[in-house]
Amino acid sequence: MSSKLVRLIGCFGSPFVQRAEVALRLKGQLSRQFWISFLTADDAQKAAKMKEAKLNVALVEAQLNGKRFFGGDAIGFLDIAVSWLAYWLRVFEEANGLNLVTDEEFPAFRRWAQCYVNDETVKQCPPNRDQLVASFTARKDMYLTRAKRLPCD
Repeated sequence: MSSKLVRLIGCFGSPFVQRAEVALRLKGQLSRQFWISFLTADDAQKAAKMKEAKLNVALVEAQLNGKRFFGGDAIGFLDIAVSWLAYWLRVFEEANGLNLVTDEEFPAFRRWAQCYVNDETVKQCPPNRDQLVASFTARKDMYLTRAKRLPCD
């Protein structure tokens, strides 16, 4: 059997690229609108967005049901599909001064995230955390500046 080189083309800090990289290694082979919407929202709107996000994390947590990974003891398709939550969610929180997912509120989710990011295969994939935080922070500031320039209705 011949071994072929697979080249993954993507951009820095993309959770989608990281997802594909993990899948390839295991098998051997946030948008502008969100930022504008979140950053220009008043406190009540932000609270509503946070509540909705926590409900979504609760749905993910319920699927773990005491398991290390969604499928059991090994990383599977669903773990890869939601992998951005394990790494990028904390980066997003840090860049925005938020604390969306706590160990107290979502203990199974936080355990899963730690197991996922500490997996030897997964450790080979994510970009530098400090660079990601800086990149997300810069984009946040850019989107906020642009949003403030938009005409009001």
